[in-house]
Amino acid sequence: MNAVLLETPAGQPRLRKRDLVLGAGLGAVVLAVVVVFGLRLESVTAKMGASILEVGAPAPGFTLPMADGKTISLEDLRGRPTWINFWATWCPPCRTEMPDLQDVYASTPPGSYNLVAVNVGEDQASVQQFLSQVGYDLPVALDESGEVSLEYSVLGLPTHFFIDRRGILQETYVGVLTKEEIQQRVAALW
Repeated sequence: MNAVLLETPAGQPRLRKRDLVLGAGLGAVVLAVVVVFGLRLESVTAKMGASILEVGAPAPGFTLPMADGKTISLEDLRGRPTWINFWATWCPPCRTEMPDLQDVYASTPPGSYNLVAVNVGEDQASVQQFLSQVGYDLPVALDESGEVSLEYSVLGLPTHFFIDRRGILQETYVGVLTKEEIQQRVAALW
């Protein structure tokens, strides 16, 4: 916003009263946004801090819609090792790792483990479009609200959680895994 300056007789610039009122109003709106965002961030941080996952602890349960329209529940997956991968289509490291996830998933005997690729914060249509474009068929759950990623204390993407048959967290890994690292971790799940 450009303020209109008037010259005073002494040669000093002077703001109009209207411009001062508009500037103060804009400042109040910015302050309100900062306060509301700060309060939201504080509540998210408090929730995340209260639920940090520890190796050896039970993995938090969840039920989410799938990209294909079905529903998935962690409780329904108990009895087989489970690998949960949190990712997003807009995440370059996730896109880098996704072909290897797909290859390992496709080449592993069916039923040896569960893979759930949990998309964080995106709608079903966007995720389905991405999966169709790249030709992936791995099981993708939708965490549109981000509640499950908060429950799992996901602070970066991609993040991986490896859970044993009993539902106990065995490993957490933040970052991109190579194909070899994926294969090693999947083999360790059996």
